[in-house]
Amino acid sequence: MNERELKFRVYTHIDKAFIYFDIEDYPSGIAMGVSAPQQFTGIKDHKNVECYEGDIVRYYPLPPFEVSTGIIGEVVFNQGSFAIRVTDRFRGAFKRYNVYFNEDGIEYFEVIGNNCENPELLK
Repeated sequence: MNERELKFRVYTHIDKAFIYFDIEDYPSGIAMGVSAPQQFTGIKDHKNVECYEGDIVRYYPLPPFEVSTGIIGEVVFNQGSFAIRVTDRFRGAFKRYNVYFNEDGIEYFEVIGNNCENPELLK
């Protein structure tokens, strides 16, 4: 069985930057002014960018892989798996659902931001 590398990051609101660390190397002295730790999913996008919880991604359920056909969502950890949480607006109501990387066969996606630096991408 392939074990996923356990890596994390936190966003420091003071420096406006991420601090990356592994499970054994939690940075000391950063108790206040940081986000909750975000875990590496073990997956990289089509440009070889590592994907973490809290990343905002555009995924493509079917070819052609064009921006106009992409769906935007946030990477979350849900029920033991990493997924993309999508919020759709339909007839004035919002519907949230999760699309799972492994189960739903997401092969082509790109990291376009994250929930700390680019929350407007989810609107």
